[in-house]
Amino acid sequence: MPVNTGPVNTGPVNLGDALASFADIYSPRIVGRVNDYDVRIAHAKGEHLWHVHEDTDEFFLVIEGRFDVSLREPGGGERTVVLQKGEMFVVPKGMEHKPSSPGGAILMFEPRGTSSTGDRHEGEIPDHVESTTGHYISLPAAGASMPGPGPSLVGAGAGANGEGLSRASSRVAEELRRLGATAEVREMPESTRTATDAAAAVGCAVAQIVKSLVFRSVVSDEPVLVLVSGADRVDEALLAEVVGEAVEQATGKFVRERTGYAIGGVPPVGHAQPVVTYLDEHLLDHPLVWAAAGTPRAVFSIAPADLVRITSARVVAVATA
Repeated sequence: MPVNTGPVNTGPVNLGDALASFADIYSPRIVGRVNDYDVRIAHAKGEHLWHVHEDTDEFFLVIEGRFDVSLREPGGGERTVVLQKGEMFVVPKGMEHKPSSPGGAILMFEPRGTSSTGDRHEGEIPDHVESTTGHYISLPAAGASMPGPGPSLVGAGAGANGEGLSRASSRVAEELRRLGATAEVREMPESTRTATDAAAAVGCAVAQIVKSLVFRSVVSDEPVLVLVSGADRVDEALLAEVVGEAVEQATGKFVRERTGYAIGGVPPVGHAQPVVTYLDEHLLDHPLVWAAAGTPRAVFSIAPADLVRITSARVVAVATA
């Protein structure tokens, strides 16, 4: 298998930007090198395959979401190590293991030239798993313009510290930090008010855009937030069954009063009052999604599993294509 020989990044690398520059699952990108080791990042979703590295340990650090590693013990039997964001684990060399994830992103340290499917593996390689020694991506220094699958993600420009953001987007950025999310809020030069606009601005599929739709419960007069794929629409009858009473699309005035934001910029978190939140299951089909961040030009990317965590959303089936 060919070994990637790309140049080494010499400046600071923003891992959030690096992850946002690609969407492939189990297709590691090399963002740096330490002596003879590659520093790799990858999106993870679904099951990898059983494989083994005979001569090297394998280091995993969870950047976003959750990442599981099933292990086959030398004496027989299997066990699974469940890793949440910020946790790390080292698979000893010679141990058969199979990664899996409901949605997340990982960082790995591996000797240069290590195959992502090991020295040997069990069965056919799934279509969503790439057998590779890593793809080098050349990144600018943190805070500089970032090449990706679409236009620059910097736009009017602010990083995770919120400098240069509008007041509404700064509130969202602060709430994301409080909730332990690694996402960065970005204000774009183009409008991201609609799902189509947002997808064009960040260079992703419309289905990866999170629409934050606010409904009003007719009897209790409370806001109901539904997070749904940009490619789908909410079936109000299904939503009413989930909520337990009739619902209707909220007016612009109701949305602003109850969430603190205008339609087109409603974020999943950081509202003016507690809001019951539902997340449609179709969003879980993607390794990374993009959500509004307080204004019609501000967005942030996040793993769907992490979005469920920070919103305490109930995952439901209320959307149709």
